Amino acid sequence: MTTNRVTALSRVEVDLAEGLRNGSSLAFERLYREQGNRMKSIAANMLGSRSEAEDAVHDAFVKAFRCAGQFDGRCPAEHWLIRILVNTCRDRIRLRRPAGPEVELQRAPREDHALRMALREAIAQLPERQRTVFLLHSVEGLRHAEIASILDEAEGTVRGVLFEARKRLRSILRPAEAGA
Repeated sequence: MTTNRVTALSRVEVDLAEGLRNGSSLAFERLYREQGNRMKSIAANMLGSRSEAEDAVHDAFVKAFRCAGQFDGRCPAEHWLIRILVNTCRDRIRLRRPAGPEVELQRAPREDHALRMALREAIAQLPERQRTVFLLHSVEGLRHAEIASILDEAEGTVRGVLFEARKRLRSILRPAEAGA
């Protein structure tokens, strides 16, 4: 069975894809203007550090520029770039493996600091794949199909990973109820 991927690209996206494939600096500048802040947010949530997030975003754009000819335009350019960023962040996390990332929930409500801290610690305990899917969906607001496109996974797989992440978070945040 085939996966549901985001495939209908607008004329603007097709033009951007063509510019990226050709290594146009204007296309990359446009992509950075449109997606730079979102990319920094994703990286900060994955890595737990704004300064490391900025470095990761920079590295992701450099990688994207170097492999621009490989961009096939079957998905929106932002999904292609987010996939590169997620892989860049995963590489950084692997390099520092002993210390788990501290998730920085930039978009979480600021009303209850203790709850945010508990959630941040719980998310940091998730396996990398679950943490990535959870952050892309629940913090960044991406749809299942978008995450599937970014991670090159079936949409059903993304739903399953998200379900397991939520289940695990519940067990971490409510240990007394999980044992009862």
